[in-house]
Parts: sequence; C-alpha cells; structure tokens
Amino acid sequence: MVSNILVIGASGGAIVARQLSESLPPTHRLILIERLNFAYHPISSLRGAVIPGFEENNFASFDNFFDKGSRHVVLSGTEVTKLGEDSVTISGEFEESNTIPFDYACLALGATYPVPGRPRSTSKEEGLENQRQMQRDIKAAKSILVVGGGPVGVEFVGEVRTQYPKSTGKAITLATSGGELIPGGWKKSLGQKIHTLLTSEGIDIKYNAKVNLPEDVEVGKLLPTLRSFELPDGGKVEADFVVMATGGKPNTSLVKQDHPEALNDMGLIKVEPTTLRVLDPKLGKYFAMGDCSDSPGPNTYFAVMQQAPVVVAHMNALAQGKGKASKAYKEPMNVMVVPFGPSQGHGQIGPFVMGSWVTSLGKGKTLFVPDFKKLYRV
Repeated sequence: MVSNILVIGASGGAIVARQLSESLPPTHRLILIERLNFAYHPISSLRGAVIPGFEENNFASFDNFFDKGSRHVVLSGTEVTKLGEDSVTISGEFEESNTIPFDYACLALGATYPVPGRPRSTSKEEGLENQRQMQRDIKAAKSILVVGGGPVGVEFVGEVRTQYPKSTGKAITLATSGGELIPGGWKKSLGQKIHTLLTSEGIDIKYNAKVNLPEDVEVGKLLPTLRSFELPDGGKVEADFVVMATGGKPNTSLVKQDHPEALNDMGLIKVEPTTLRVLDPKLGKYFAMGDCSDSPGPNTYFAVMQQAPVVVAHMNALAQGKGKASKAYKEPMNVMVVPFGPSQGHGQIGPFVMGSWVTSLGKGKTLFVPDFKKLYRV
C-alpha cells in the first residue's frame, strides 16, 4: 500500500509539491490540498486589479498540475479542518473517508491579506469578475486612498498611476501610520528613494497618519460618493475608493484550534530553523514554510524559493528511510523588490539599494507570471 505525503496550501506549497512529485520514491504518493478550487498568484494580483485583461494571469486551474494517470493527487476546493499527529481531517471525502493518514506533511498555510492580495471568492469565475469590477471601479474613481506604506501599498499606487498618469487628474493618496516607507528593517534610503519617486508622480504621501475607517466603508469597491477621512494631525483625505495594504496575518487558526502551543506570540508556527520541521512534538511529522512559519528572516518570495528545496530534501530523506537530510536552511540575503509599474521602482539586495532598471528586470516587467504559469502548466 502506498503511503501519503501531504502538502497543505498551494501557494508556496505548490513549489514543494512540484519538486516532491518528481523525486518521491514509488512507495509514496503526494497529495496537495488547497481550499480554493483554483491557484492564485498574489504577486501579480495588484496589476490584475487595475489593468483590464491582466487579471487572467492571476488564476490557474489544477487540471494539469500532475500528469494524467499520475499516482499523485490534487484535492482542490478542500479544506483541512483538523491536524492530527499522523492524519488530517478534511471538509469532503477522499477514498470514502474524511480522514487522510500520512507519513509526513508540509504546512504552507500562508497569510490572510485584504483584497486584491487574496481573492474574495473561492470560485475562479467570481474571482476573475471581482478583479474586473475593481478595474472598473478604479477607472471611475476620482480620488483613491491606499492605507499602508509597505511594499504592497507602494506597488498598488504604482500600478494605478501607471495606468492613470497625472494628466488624467486621478488623485492618489498613500497614508502610512509610521514615519517612513518600507519599514521593517530595510535600509532607510530605500524608503527615501521610493518617496522621491512617488512624489514625482503626484502621489500625496501622508506620514504618521493612522486611518480609522468607518464601518460602512467597503474597501476595494467604489463608494457611492466622495468620503472625507480624518487624519491624526487634524487633516482630512477625500476618497471614493479605498484599499487596505497594511500587511497580512498568518493563516494559522487551524493550528491554534488544537495545537496553540505550536505557535509563537505572533501566531507563527515554531520551526527548527535549519530543517523547518515543526518543533511541537505533537506535530513532529509536519514541516512549515512561508508566511505561516517563524523561519529565520523575512518570508519574502525569494525566501520561500530557498525554503522549498530544504523541505523537499528532508521529506524525501524521511520517505526513503534515510533520516535527516544534509541540506540546511540558512537565512537568505535580504531581498526586497518594489516595482512602480512595469518600468520603475526601487529595491534592496543585501546592503545595496537598486534603481528602476534592476527592479524592472527582476520583477516589475513580469511579476513572475511566467514562473506561475510554468508551475501550473498553463
């Protein structure tokens, strides 16, 4: 009887699933479990929410993820509802049971983000239509307020301004609760260069401006009329379209439900830093990666690309009875790339702050869409 290896979550987890499916011994099969019935590419979602036609790049089906007749399985539209020590409970049925036993599992649960960073719907068709409606709403909006001075907020205003230049008269305000852009340990000069770029493009930046939205303001949708939002300094911002870009929260409620001791104070799954194996002994057969884990360093896309091969190596070694693999995760070099549309932006590689040419080449032009399509065989 074949044994199961599980990957739960198909964002960063799909990278693990692809590599594992090509290297697992025939004694094991891989089961990729994803609560959505489609794959979503959050890195390109901001552009898809602004530019008509680009939304098609943000979605993919699982139809071709594994070869026809493969022993490996994708369970899409399926939610894991309970984590056991050597089995998981799912929302549907698989092989006449709602429980799947496994030898080892990878938790790639990600984080929850406001739209458009994550889709509103679990349906691909609704997700596409939601992005198309957002495009129409942004086009109709007179004044846009983006709350959050991190990379998501900066990228979003960049996409809007690229599509609607200053000459269109569309007002854009970026409000951040702190005193700088791109906070969180990145070089101050990165935020300063981005400030210069944004102001040159007519973006009104409000610092130390925590915005408390009234309950009746629906973010990501065109408001019926211009609304006035008060700022801490007594000033006001008028907007008829508001986007929240204040970062995500780790999607670890499933772990907290039965294994709260496996989480740190920030709600992240505690892992052994070199193997990414979950430290809690009750979840000793699990690994965790990406936004849901406390792996060393920031969990950027670049870091996840370094984490996946480590998880694959260790799960493979265990499946083959070899014990611990020699491959160790090391905190990667600090890499932050913040495009402002396809051709502008700034970023940081290690101690160096880079300009538009490198930013465009590294991320801005493609937003890694070719990698996404290759991963899902689109």
